[in-house]
Amino acid sequence: MTAAWMTRVLQLARTGLLLTAAPLALAACTDGGPTPADLRAPESDQPLPMDMPSNEPLAEVQGGLEGEPAPPEKGPTCRTPEVQARITQLLAQKASETETVRVDRLRLDQDSNRMGSDADQAQRAQDVRVDTFELDRAETDLGVTTDALAKLTALPPCVTETPSYATTPPTERGGNSITPMSLGTLPVEGASAGATYGHSFPSAGDGTDSLGVGGQALIGGSSYGLVGGPKGSGNPWYEGNLEVQGGWGESFTGSSRTALGQITGAYLMNVGPVRFGPVVGYQGATTGDFTNHTTVYGGYGEAFPTDQLGFFARGGGFQMAPGGGGFYVGGGARWNPCPRLTLTGSGDYSRWNTTGGYYQTQVTAQVEYQPWTRTPLSLSAGYTYAQSGYADFPDYHPASNEVFVGVRVWISPPAVMTLEDDQRNGPVIGLAPNF
Repeated sequence: MTAAWMTRVLQLARTGLLLTAAPLALAACTDGGPTPADLRAPESDQPLPMDMPSNEPLAEVQGGLEGEPAPPEKGPTCRTPEVQARITQLLAQKASETETVRVDRLRLDQDSNRMGSDADQAQRAQDVRVDTFELDRAETDLGVTTDALAKLTALPPCVTETPSYATTPPTERGGNSITPMSLGTLPVEGASAGATYGHSFPSAGDGTDSLGVGGQALIGGSSYGLVGGPKGSGNPWYEGNLEVQGGWGESFTGSSRTALGQITGAYLMNVGPVRFGPVVGYQGATTGDFTNHTTVYGGYGEAFPTDQLGFFARGGGFQMAPGGGGFYVGGGARWNPCPRLTLTGSGDYSRWNTTGGYYQTQVTAQVEYQPWTRTPLSLSAGYTYAQSGYADFPDYHPASNEVFVGVRVWISPPAVMTLEDDQRNGPVIGLAPNF
């Protein structure tokens, strides 16, 4: 009765997960944060150069239909390229008007001191009046230009905003167009850390609760620029990046406790929209007084045929002490129906070279959602079906069903704003399976 009840619970859980996945995915792509259109830079409210101060007399502002004065137009708030061009124009204009004032003042002095007959004196008085008028007008023009120039030069420089996801082409959402961050003297292309909690329901025996934390960092001066192929510095394909992963977890089954620690490294290179490289790692598991040491070696590769779709594969061998070794192979796909949502499906198969042909198989489906664009935090949930057994005993194949949740934060260059960006430009998650 208990086994039948547990089976029914699992069926309901899986059915509920499938029924809610579609509307949740749709909501993630339509609500809960700014859309690409919302991220576009707002239209500038700065006037064109023709609206800037000039020497011409200002016309009286005409009223509206009811005779009310029109609202004043907003002026520039920083030194835009248009403002800088106007400053250059006013500087040349000020120099010309300064010279005009100097010439008019010299002419006025000459006419004021000119000597002659009475008829000449009458003409001299007329010339002085004209010279005075011309000098006054020139000085007024110079004053207007000087005031306009002072207002524009007092504006602060414009701060260039980080390019938004919507206005940044896919080929420039990463890659060599982004300056790597630095960790001490090491350039860091990206890093992330997270925590997960899961509970498994085995086909027989007690369930298992597990908790894990981990992180990964992508180190090196060569950026991927995966979508659209290599770009920027044009580094050779073999000049890749070093990725380092580490994690620690504990699981509890009844009164039994198992601790697992792992560290994995990879040298990842890229050719166009493909990155690949060798992988090595160490895993240690301790249950009570017994500790098992596992060395992992193999490779990893992934390809991105489009902005929204990526495929990955991993495989290699492992050696346990004590115990034997074996091989593993796996792969999967990631799909971004929208930039803040990632759907992942994967499968792994491991085979031991021991007597009986022990094997493990697992299939995982996961949803990762970023609630807010520009905020590098994501929430995830998933389901894993695992089965183990012996090739020589086909009737023995115990299975388990696990549900898990997680949270992740990442640190990436400024233009990496969404999960879609991070999948292609951040560190790889899951270079090799855990044994």
